Amino acid sequence: MEQRKVRKQHPMGKNDQLTGPADPEVEAYFAIPLSTLRIETMMSFDLYLRPPGCQNLVLYRRANLTFSDKHRLTLVESGVHELHVRSDDRHQYLDYLTGNLGSILDDAEVSESDKADVLYGTAKGQLEELFEGPGTDRCIRRINTLAEHTVTHLMKGAASLHHLLKVMSFDYKTYTHSINVCVFGVALGRRVGLTERELGELGNGLLLHDFGKTEIPSAIVLKKGPLTPDEWAIMKQHPDIGLRLLETSGEVPSSALAVVHQHHEKASGRGYPQGLTEERIHRYAKIASLTDVFDALTTRRTYKDAVPSFPALRTMQEEMEDYFDAELLRELILMLSDAEQSAEETAA
Repeated sequence: MEQRKVRKQHPMGKNDQLTGPADPEVEAYFAIPLSTLRIETMMSFDLYLRPPGCQNLVLYRRANLTFSDKHRLTLVESGVHELHVRSDDRHQYLDYLTGNLGSILDDAEVSESDKADVLYGTAKGQLEELFEGPGTDRCIRRINTLAEHTVTHLMKGAASLHHLLKVMSFDYKTYTHSINVCVFGVALGRRVGLTERELGELGNGLLLHDFGKTEIPSAIVLKKGPLTPDEWAIMKQHPDIGLRLLETSGEVPSSALAVVHQHHEKASGRGYPQGLTEERIHRYAKIASLTDVFDALTTRRTYKDAVPSFPALRTMQEEMEDYFDAELLRELILMLSDAEQSAEETAA
């Protein structure tokens, strides 16, 4: 995210463009691809642009004005392919993206890399909002919608997974971890033959699997190092807490709740919170367990470096063999091998 000083209007000015001088104070902005703005839609946030050859951002359109195809064509002809939004308006922009995500992902004029970036960025923003202010049915319904869009996008094939892997964050935060686990898990579920409806339920549960951590003290969740036995006992409550919170909402299907409650169960029966053996663990939760551990191993934390993908998988095979469904682990390895081969072919 950049900081820019906004000083003057863009000289394009007609009635449907610049409406006045922009805020002269230094503000933080973030860039958005022009292609993600939907024609004939109205935005609840101001749009800024950087004219070709200029260093400063200028106000382009104020909030609550319709964005037309004429506006888009004028910008493209002027060499403008991205706009900027103030960081203070990030939530409004997030609402806009969520409401238009299906249209963006279906638009042939939006590049696959931009689609991946928008999908991941939208999910990141929505999960961050959910974990910062949990419990609203509105947020949980948005998560349901995000799961559906993630499934639809990944159903398009290996290229969609490849582009998502390129934009995924591997610096650990609870909300980015939840998105990563969803991407890996939905892709694995697709590989092993789950239907689109089943993938939607799985994705829903994966995005919400750590929801119970919202009631765990942040000093424990964010601790930079190993937990003490007492802290670990508190942390292990999060599957039960997540189940309780989400059952109360009435917005989450029972199969997704199984993911939330069982994602730390192990095939050997030595997991938590119930100590279920393999035959009693829901299939979706078996996928969640795999992808949860894989992402945790391959993600950077303040107290450890990320492990590369295939050494992490080797560790899972050799040191955690009693944790997982062996067939699902094999399919995860094959899926990631295929994704790496696809990336190499794309690069060539």
